[in-house]
Amino acid sequence: MEQRRSAEESDDPQDGPQEIIRQALQAFPFTENGQETIRPDGMAFIMQAAAAAQLVKLRKLEESKIPVGSFSVGLTVSIKTQIRLSEPLISFSMINDGPNTVFIEVSLGESEIPIPRTAGVLNGETFTYNATYPVIKTIVLDVDAGNTAAIRIKGLKGLWPI
Repeated sequence: MEQRRSAEESDDPQDGPQEIIRQALQAFPFTENGQETIRPDGMAFIMQAAAAAQLVKLRKLEESKIPVGSFSVGLTVSIKTQIRLSEPLISFSMINDGPNTVFIEVSLGESEIPIPRTAGVLNGETFTYNATYPVIKTIVLDVDAGNTAAIRIKGLKGLWPI
């Protein structure tokens, strides 16, 4: 069976893509007619390094879709309640155990448009939301004035995308 090595044990260079490109620019320039230019082979290397860096980012983004844990909470809502998540969720289901209707808002990561307040989730109904990536940062629950509702939320945590 193959033994995997950690990044510290690896013989692979630990430099990031920006550092590799910076080193390449220093290694390949030459002066022609008083201007510093980059040879075509140097430019090809830089373009390949940039493409490889983008592929790494895409791979990390796709890996962020893999659940790394679960989230579960049960509570009684009588006033507007905001649940701030320490780790983002990929998806979740909210079950309304009643007796009254619950309204829900979902706030995603900074670059995402929030999901506005939904129509009420009635007693016994389930609201499910799947964001595909771990971007769910906050869930806001509310009931009509003077009402209460018991709810359960179960969700899947993911790694925060790069």
